[in-house]
Amino acid sequence: MFKLFGNKRKKKGLGWLKVFAFRLSQRDKDNPSELLEGYEGFIFACVNIIASRVAGSRLRLFGREGDSEREITIHPLLELIREPNPYMTQYSFLYLTQAWMELTGNAYWVRAGAELWPLPPQWVRVVPGQWPRVIQGYLYNPPWLTEPMVFSDQEIIHFKRPNPQDPVYYGASTLRAAFGETEFWRLAGEYRNNRLENGGVPPAAVMLSEEASPEDMDRIRAEFQRLHRGTANAGRPAILPPGTEMRLLEVPPVDREFAESLRLTRENILAIFGVPGSKLGLVQDVNRANAEANDLTFLNEVIRPRLRFLEDIMNSEITYLYGDSLALRFDDPLPRDREFALRKVETLVTLGVMSLEEARKEMELK
Repeated sequence: MFKLFGNKRKKKGLGWLKVFAFRLSQRDKDNPSELLEGYEGFIFACVNIIASRVAGSRLRLFGREGDSEREITIHPLLELIREPNPYMTQYSFLYLTQAWMELTGNAYWVRAGAELWPLPPQWVRVVPGQWPRVIQGYLYNPPWLTEPMVFSDQEIIHFKRPNPQDPVYYGASTLRAAFGETEFWRLAGEYRNNRLENGGVPPAAVMLSEEASPEDMDRIRAEFQRLHRGTANAGRPAILPPGTEMRLLEVPPVDREFAESLRLTRENILAIFGVPGSKLGLVQDVNRANAEANDLTFLNEVIRPRLRFLEDIMNSEITYLYGDSLALRFDDPLPRDREFALRKVETLVTLGVMSLEEARKEMELK
């Protein structure tokens, strides 16, 4: 399986939207490679928080015995999930899976004997089939292979986020939903960097008292840029020859909207990913009470559905191979009300419905 991986390859802002509109269409929002290039800045922060929380959630195996259910702590399936292959842990494996789903809408696991390997989604293509077998297989075609690797649909476990535009072949990416916002953020960042490096819109004009030749103008311009261009020369005083005058130019409205446009764009990106600003250290108008409320909402509305989705795919694609009575299940990410749970256990023990051993296990005091 070493060929699966190669070496790492090296609404006030309308004014801004008009400035960048002609460039937004130059990137393919359906291309996984293009989407993965957006894994930086606030996108990295959002994806990292979600993937870290999902990967760090406790996964358990349960077996049904009649009408009851018991946890199984030692089982080959648990060993496979805990160490899917010789180079990955359960945490890194699930982290990659969730991060790829956020970025591209798809994640792929390939069964290789007694191992599981993740396939980078930018190099995987679905091979359509004929009804009723609508997926014939998968092609894995990284740049270091001369020919693509072909896998049957039974060898690949395909995690695809529900996609109203393509319910069968490819999943819906969270990043794709935020593509316009993230492109705006990226291009605004490029503008900001160019503004610092090149001066962007000139802040001032130098007026000459006498007419100068084109050669003299070029010489004066080159010398002025040498002394004052770039971040290293910011704030450097200008010494002008006699007979010249410097006039400050008005900052254009588009520059005055810069900070507000970036703030609105950032808020839209966070809203699409469902990540509260307080999770990223953005503490404006945040106190402990609403920070905790935001965290509970994040766990309930963002993390919990993603855990249920992973459970469904793993149980339908892997768990059944070890028996129909088994089920993988993540712990509920929401914190328990321990005082309520304690009163409940005390009542059940008093009524004789629950034994002390069951009570210890319920309260995780065992």
